[in-house]
Amino acid sequence: NNTLYLQNLNEHIHPRFMRPELERIFGAFGRLLKVTVKRSLKLRGQAFIVFEEASAARTALESLQCRTIYGKSMVIRYARFK
Repeated sequence: NNTLYLQNLNEHIHPRFMRPELERIFGAFGRLLKVTVKRSLKLRGQAFIVFEEASAARTALESLQCRTIYGKSMVIRYARFK
């Protein structure tokens, strides 16, 4: 799977600030196709990162698990859907 699902992001940070930070952090592992930061009440603190290659997603997941961003520790999993 080349899509990662992020949880426990700081919901007080606006997506226009969170998205570039996630692109910078995850972009170091491979080419990103899409970064989606959720803002709705039900989905706050969540994001999806789509990599071009599954191997880059795997490396990012293993390397960045529990990394702190904006004062909160990220929880990273593979997305259930592509």
